[in-house]
Amino acid sequence: MVTAPPTPEPTPTRTPNVSPPPAPTFTNTPAPTPVLKGDVDCDGELTLEDSMNILRTTGKVQTQSGGCPSNGDVDCSGIVEALDALLVLRVVAGLTNVGCG
Repeated sequence: MVTAPPTPEPTPTRTPNVSPPPAPTFTNTPAPTPVLKGDVDCDGELTLEDSMNILRTTGKVQTQSGGCPSNGDVDCSGIVEALDALLVLRVVAGLTNVGCG
């Protein structure tokens, strides 16, 4: 009679020490400040000074340094021009609102 070899006893395996994944962290990021078209000095309001800065820049009297020169494109034409300065003056005078279109 042929007998089968004895079945080996299972050897216990060790599970490695695994730490749980770290909890996710969240940071509160402030909402982006809306762009005020024409506010080239970034003071949060449209003033005569904004219009003058646009005119000085378009007339090559000065170069825009600092501030928000991209806000000078009030009519959304893709370029900052004297018409944008006029639109700022109209808003300052209460004749129109700022907006593209």
